[in-house]
Amino acid sequence: TDYRKISELPENITIKKYFIYGRKENETLSECPLNTSKDKTSGLYCSAPCTKGIYEIADENTTNKLFITDGFCHVHVFDKEITDNNPEIKTLKSAGITKFIADLRFLY
Repeated sequence: TDYRKISELPENITIKKYFIYGRKENETLSECPLNTSKDKTSGLYCSAPCTKGIYEIADENTTNKLFITDGFCHVHVFDKEITDNNPEIKTLKSAGITKFIADLRFLY
């Protein structure tokens, strides 16, 4: 991380956030790839295979990503690796970070 860029942010930006722990969420898909029903726009006829395990998908770079659904047939795609920037908190504070984000969803 280039901490100089953080400290160069304009002073009128008073809240500066930084992700320190968890799996980074990459994107949200509006259609679940596990929904095999003919009506893809509705989860009403889906057998809900998402509730039966943990799933991975590969992106265009063949990097595996983990995904979970939110109960409304939206898929949240996460990095497989857990980010841990806890050791950098003191340095980040001195660079001007005022809020730290820890995403504790999907850590198993």
